Amino acid sequence: MMSKIRFFKYSLLVLVCCLKAQTTSSVNGFVRDDATGEPISYANV
Repeated sequence: MMSKIRFFKYSLLVLVCCLKAQTTSSVNGFVRDDATGEPISYANV
């Protein structure tokens, strides 16, 4: 009985980790020159 509960817990943990790994995110913003504060054209992050 204990092994079934342990198996269920580990299966649930793996499922949650797999679902969390599927999320996407994005980063956006501006790259600015430190001296002048002007945006730098064609700069990528």
